[in-house]
Amino acid sequence: MNRHKLLTLFLSIVLLTTALTACSGGSSTTSSVFSAEGDTASTPPGTAQKLTFNLTATVIDSTDFTHGFAWLQCKDENGNGYVALVNADQQTLYSAHYNKEILKGCFGKTLGYYMDTDSNGNDFYVLVNTKGEKIASSLDGTFDKVLACGEQNVFVYKNSSDYAGKKHLYGFIDESGEWAFSPFELKSPFNGYTKEAAYINCGMYRLGNTQYSAVINSATGSIAYLEDFWHFILPVFNDNKAVFTPKTLREMTINGSRASGVIILSTDGSFVCDAQRDRGSVVNNFVIRDDDDNKTTHITNHVTGTTFSRSDLYSCANVSLTYFENGKSMLQFYGADHIWYFSIIDEKGNTLVEPTPKIEAEFSEGIVVYSYEDSQTHETLVKAIDSTGKVLFEDKPYITSPFAFHHGIGRVDKDTYVQTAGNRILVDTAGNRILETIRI
Repeated sequence: MNRHKLLTLFLSIVLLTTALTACSGGSSTTSSVFSAEGDTASTPPGTAQKLTFNLTATVIDSTDFTHGFAWLQCKDENGNGYVALVNADQQTLYSAHYNKEILKGCFGKTLGYYMDTDSNGNDFYVLVNTKGEKIASSLDGTFDKVLACGEQNVFVYKNSSDYAGKKHLYGFIDESGEWAFSPFELKSPFNGYTKEAAYINCGMYRLGNTQYSAVINSATGSIAYLEDFWHFILPVFNDNKAVFTPKTLREMTINGSRASGVIILSTDGSFVCDAQRDRGSVVNNFVIRDDDDNKTTHITNHVTGTTFSRSDLYSCANVSLTYFENGKSMLQFYGADHIWYFSIIDEKGNTLVEPTPKIEAEFSEGIVVYSYEDSQTHETLVKAIDSTGKVLFEDKPYITSPFAFHHGIGRVDKDTYVQTAGNRILVDTAGNRILETIRI
């Protein structure tokens, strides 16, 4: 039996299986074909619907797989839009009609959200758990807007203005669809509603702008107020500490106190300053500086307090490191030959993978995916190696740029994922997207 017949048979089995297993309240299906059953015009927005499978749907956008889950945005041949939550086992846990042109959503360990638009053009948000159950929505009045999505909860905003005045409330919704603790206000001048919010890591969120920012611990509710920081992206927390310096000013304010030099902020909102280490640059919890003769570069991990030195990095001005993951980091530097290199090192600065020329590189879960120029054809190719130097894959025509892995799955583009085990997901077959896994 040839490949075309095998794929046709596979798709037929998928269609039969999914039609039998579809159910209301979030359908357990694959995401290859969608058609809503019944009268959809009167269906309230954000409602998971029973889906039958007589139309081909094309995946037009997607999110990263995080913690084994991803959102897919699809359209059928009649132009009807759908959103689906899929897991790494290629099951669709939740699906509903979708009106927005651009997919917006994410997923954590226990829950996630997506944003849609109703028939009047108003945005709304739907929260879904790992079972594919809708647990909350901005349509029910619990909250007004999702600001960011983290590991165990989502960060939301609620406008509770009434005759007594305006209140901007913030808080966290957990996997049960309830407030993790009572919503809270921020003190002035941080209390104005802002759209600029982001999840950092370790349960920490950032809300605000470059002048006024609040760093919030979603587990305890503790808040660190930062003024004159002038960065929007806060370095991630490593061992419950984040290391940074003010961008344009020598000083900034944290919780009403002036801070300068290298600042070490803890997840409980407290901080300390190391004014003696303001020489050099701060990158991802590291202070990188050269000797006065510029022959040796010293790299200090401000979380662990350890320092290692390298004499092969040319200049600290062109050196960066990623955060250590399981004792390994990617070191990037600009060589004396005016070429960018990467290598993988351990926490003592020992080289695990020798310096390798690169154009761009992503390091995640112990894997470097990097692009490079082929010396013969001058084409840009992509290769992936692990921390032992073992090549995982290279020169795949559908991989054109580096990407990061999230829990063993990397998003190549809007309709293609790659697993670290060497599997490609969402394969284009005769113009139709089907959820199939094949060896690459």
